[in-house]
Amino acid sequence: MTTAIPRASAPPVLAETKLHIPALRPGHLHRAELVGALSARARTRLTLVSAPAGSGKTSLLSEWHADARETRSFAWISLDGADNDAVRFWDGILGALRTVSEEIGAASQASLHSPGTSVDDHVLPLLVNDLAALADPVVVVLDDYHLI
Repeated sequence: MTTAIPRASAPPVLAETKLHIPALRPGHLHRAELVGALSARARTRLTLVSAPAGSGKTSLLSEWHADARETRSFAWISLDGADNDAVRFWDGILGALRTVSEEIGAASQASLHSPGTSVDDHVLPLLVNDLAALADPVVVVLDDYHLI
């Protein structure tokens, strides 16, 4: 069974600030060992960073992005409770990927907002095809995923 996408009168507007990788703050506690572990796992397909609120997960991910050993591009989205909607969520993911390359997800984006399409049958296969065609891997950060 596929998931139908409910249609709104207009596509949601994505705030560009949700796609910005937070800058490291002065006095940031550097976690060289954890960053090294993240950077060393370049062939890992999924990494989950899980810790209690306020423990520095976002700072760790920002430090990972800034680390000189990390050569992959980062697509970042900071999620919030309103992203618990299929269209809004995938608009955000596609927006984050477009910060890496404007071509990633163009067909998925068009499909996402076309009547009669589904995430499972249309949007995701198109996105997977775009990602499979990339010459270099991309890190996709879903910051604050627990909020959705």
